Amino acid sequence: MKGADGVNIALIEIDKNTGSVRATIEGEDIDPNHVVTTMKDCGAVIHSVDEVAVEEDSWKRPPPGEQNTTRGHGRPAPQRGQKVKA
Repeated sequence: MKGADGVNIALIEIDKNTGSVRATIEGEDIDPNHVVTTMKDCGAVIHSVDEVAVEEDSWKRPPPGEQNTTRGHGRPAPQRGQKVKA
């Protein structure tokens, strides 16, 4: 999936007519619309999105003793309190 570093889809419930899955998609540049389109193209019917999590710690960390100077994609990491343009 474009922008994803990893995808995990697990079947969590089956009833008479449907199966419920939990999809975990990790990456630094994930387009939610692309995710929905891709899942629908694979035959999924999306009734709801129950949770979205964004983690600041997901930035790539430098080896111990080195300063974190990038976010893992070449741009400087913001300093605490610094305003960042999206």
